[in-house]
Amino acid sequence: MLVTAEPTEDRTALAHNATAVLHYFYPRRFSILICNFSKLNHPAHRVENLVNCACKLALGNQILGLPDRLKPRFLSGLSKAELDSVLSVAKHRQFRASAVILHEEDPAERLFLLTSGHGRHFVITNAGRKVLLHWLTAGQIFGGAAILPTKFQYLANTEVLSDSCALLWERHDDPETDS
Repeated sequence: MLVTAEPTEDRTALAHNATAVLHYFYPRRFSILICNFSKLNHPAHRVENLVNCACKLALGNQILGLPDRLKPRFLSGLSKAELDSVLSVAKHRQFRASAVILHEEDPAERLFLLTSGHGRHFVITNAGRKVLLHWLTAGQIFGGAAILPTKFQYLANTEVLSDSCALLWERHDDPETDS
């Protein structure tokens, strides 16, 4: 099944086409995939200026530091130079409330640090019920499977429940060590 959208189509028509494709390929997970047109960069998921974002950014969204009150355990124990090095390769993303950021069974390619807002991990049962697994608050990481030495898939879905910011790190595999 191939669905294409002409550049002149409005967003509603595009949403209907994407919904049809997702329902065809993912009937069990359909309810969580409706808005996932092109993952993290689709305008429906990203928000350019959130009032509650306290991330320290330079022009071009280069990360200069974490919000003042944020002390994530994930980065504890790093020296200032080490922290700056880790933050220099991170990307800053903002998400609208109800955006599903990670999908169960997708390849684990990104690690996130929630810097503002809150979210949750959940799974969808075969019967279509959403089962809550864990609540997320600012300072917590998700997508941890991305840092495993071997490639893996996400075990659960992750959605934010309020407008939120996160730092993300992309998985970069060394082609010489991939099997």
